[in-house]
Amino acid sequence: MIDTQILAAFCGRPMSWGFASMVEEYSGVALDKSESRTDWLARPLTERQCEYAAADVWYLLPIASQLMAETDRAGWLPAALDECRVMQQRRQEVVDPAEAWRDIGNAWQLRTRQLGCLQLLAEWRLRKARERRPGGKLCGAGRASVERGALYAHQPGRARQPRVVR
Repeated sequence: MIDTQILAAFCGRPMSWGFASMVEEYSGVALDKSESRTDWLARPLTERQCEYAAADVWYLLPIASQLMAETDRAGWLPAALDECRVMQQRRQEVVDPAEAWRDIGNAWQLRTRQLGCLQLLAEWRLRKARERRPGGKLCGAGRASVERGALYAHQPGRARQPRVVR
């Protein structure tokens, strides 16, 4: 299994390079990014979500082939494929809930108190995910929620108890 973001990073793109940017660079098509951060677990999917998901399938394989060739020309293909294998293994590892915060990007930017909140929130979120779906891990939306919670925790005017906001 390959990860197009990893291949792209070995070709000089940022690790956070998104799907829509990838499609625009490699195919010249500008996708509507508004659906990239919607609730993908809600059913039924909206028509726009279905179109965005179809674009993922339509564009990703040709882009992956192009990235493989580009990475190979740059001399980085073996290293990139090794990194893809390592990332796949990490995704399959069972994470200790107390260590779940380590998988959240940008945690290094938090102050001590915020990092403490992030650790508690990430642990709580992973435990809840496992209760609801054994083997569950933090999804992208879960990570973003935990990061926001850590950033806003203990600020004046903020409630001290976690709340679910939908």
